[in-house]
Amino acid sequence: MSNNGELSGQKEKVAAGILGAVLFTLIGGIIYVALYKADIFPPLSGLAAAALSIFGFRLFAKKPSLKSIFISLGVTVVILVLFMYLMLAWDAYDVYLEWYSEGKVKQPITFFQALLYGHQFLAEPAVLTYYLKQLGLTALFCVIGSVLFFIDGVKLYREQKQ
Repeated sequence: MSNNGELSGQKEKVAAGILGAVLFTLIGGIIYVALYKADIFPPLSGLAAAALSIFGFRLFAKKPSLKSIFISLGVTVVILVLFMYLMLAWDAYDVYLEWYSEGKVKQPITFFQALLYGHQFLAEPAVLTYYLKQLGLTALFCVIGSVLFFIDGVKLYREQKQ
């Protein structure tokens, strides 16, 4: 993971690294959606999202660093929270369509309305608990997915201090 020898003279491009982290984390978000819709344990996407985010940061920043891991994890959590909210809205949209077909509501909602008002569904304790568990487990898997990068980052940091 470490290419410190040939990259030690280069300056880290943090803005480009953040862009890389965002772009590569979007792939992790798509994995989250796929696992969620397939009804497979979606927090596992945190492993891939964290690794992809760190890889994207390092690829675009042109230099590995310990800082890249922390920035990438922050980007990963933000992007995955947005994808979780997307799934909340998608679930609300599907439920309203079902309720409309059963005659329980007078009109269905649009997907845009579900996105706009999805946060109101979190007022239901069971829904809030479910999504908080998803968030916690996904964050845990993000940390697990970044362990090897963190170890590599600590080694780089120690080498730079000497």
